[in-house]
Amino acid sequence: MIKILRPSEFKSMPWKNGLGVTAQIAIEPSEARFPEDRFDWRLSAATIRSANEFSLFPGYRRCLTVWKGAGLCLNGRNLLPLEVFEFNGEDPIECSLLADGGRIEPVEDFGIIYDPQKSSVSMSIVQPEALLVLKDAVQFLFCVEGALALGDATLNPGSIARIEQEADLNLHVTSATLIWTYKIFIHKSGAMTRGPDRLHRRDRKMADSRTVAAAAVDAKTRPLP
Repeated sequence: MIKILRPSEFKSMPWKNGLGVTAQIAIEPSEARFPEDRFDWRLSAATIRSANEFSLFPGYRRCLTVWKGAGLCLNGRNLLPLEVFEFNGEDPIECSLLADGGRIEPVEDFGIIYDPQKSSVSMSIVQPEALLVLKDAVQFLFCVEGALALGDATLNPGSIARIEQEADLNLHVTSATLIWTYKIFIHKSGAMTRGPDRLHRRDRKMADSRTVAAAAVDAKTRPLP
C-alpha cells in the first residue's frame, strides 16, 4: 500500500523547548503525544529561521539532514544540504544558519529521533534509480524537488509517500534529473544509549547538480531478545 502524505496533513506543533515549530510526519506508537509521552521513534521536518538551541531529548539518538537552504552550523560544524548528521539527543546543540551568496535564508530540515533502547536506526544516502527493495517494514519517500513516480502515484515536492509492503518497487523520475534518497532502517533491539557524533557527506560531484532528492525511511520492528 502506498499513501501520499502532503504538507497540509503534517501535524504542526511547537518544539519541545518552545523555540521553533516542528511538522510531525509520523510517530511510533501512533497514539503517542509529543512531547509529553515516550515514543519509539518520530519523523519530522522543521523550518529554521534564526539561530537557536535544539531541544534536549535525553536517552534518544537523532539523525538530521538539510533538504532546502544553504545549510546549518551545529556547534561549529557545518551541515550542508543532503548530508546526514547523527548525534545524541541529550547533547546541547547551538544552531545557526549558513549564508548563501552573502544572504541568510531559512533552512528546511528533516530528521528522526529514536529511542536506542528500543530501536536501532541507520540513515544513509542511496540512489533509488531502477529498483528499491522494500522489506517487511514501513517506508517513507520524501520528494525535495521535481517529481517521482511510484507505480500509479506521483510524488511532488514537499510530499511524502508512506509505503507498507514487502516488494521490489520501481522508481521513475518524471523530470530529467537525479534523485538522492535517504534510507532509514529501524528495528527493535536492545541497543546502546549513546554513540559518537557522525557526519555522512554526500558525493561532491553529485552535489554540484541542482536536481531532485528524496528521503526514504524503512521502519522494521522485531521482538526484543
